[in-house]
Parts: sequence; C-alpha cells; structure tokens
Amino acid sequence: MSKLHLTRYLYFLEEVKITLIDSILRKKSLKECYFWISEIYYSGFKIECIQLLLKIYYDFYHLLNPKLIKKITTFIKISINHDYSIEPLCSIINLLYNNETCPDLFIIRTAPLRGKKNINN
Repeated sequence: MSKLHLTRYLYFLEEVKITLIDSILRKKSLKECYFWISEIYYSGFKIECIQLLLKIYYDFYHLLNPKLIKKITTFIKISINHDYSIEPLCSIINLLYNNETCPDLFIIRTAPLRGKKNINN
C-alpha cells in the first residue's frame, strides 16, 4: 500500500496534482494553476513539480506543440540551477496554459490493452 502524502494545507498530494492538471486543461484561472503548483512546491515536493509538469506536457501538449519542450527544458534547468526556484516552474505553467491541448497520448497511455489474451484460457 502506498503512503498518502499531505501538502502544507493538508490536501492529499495526489488530489492536488489532479486539480492542477484539471485547472491547466480547463483554463479556468491562471492564478488557480499558480496556487496548485505552489501548494506542491512549498510542501517540499519540488522534484515532483518538475515530473508532473513534464508528464502534463507529454500527455496533453506534445502532439500539437512539439517545439515547446525546448522552452520547458530551459525553464527546468533554470529552476534546478537556482536551487529549484518556483518562478521558472510558473513560467512553464504559463506556457502550458496558453497553448492548445490534445489528449490523444494520454488516452493511449491510460487505455487498457486491447486484444490481450488471457493466459488461463
């Protein structure tokens, strides 16, 4: 059983991640996106922030915005070089928020394998 992690304001970390993804994709409010990334970041999950932003990019943005990874990588390097600064991570949020999405890779990655034969049959 995996351990449940809480953020600084006692949200479940996994729920915060899902809420951040939802906020970015629905483009409800950029400030809301900044809040959720900062909740993860200031709760001590700095590396998880980077991993999550990369996952969001590859799942929802890569097909329509393949060149965006260069900017994202640059911001990640800046963040790491400045002791995991949050400002470059917010710049990544801004990039994602202001670009088109395509869920095809997410759907393929999360869909169950079709045509898989049961070993018992």
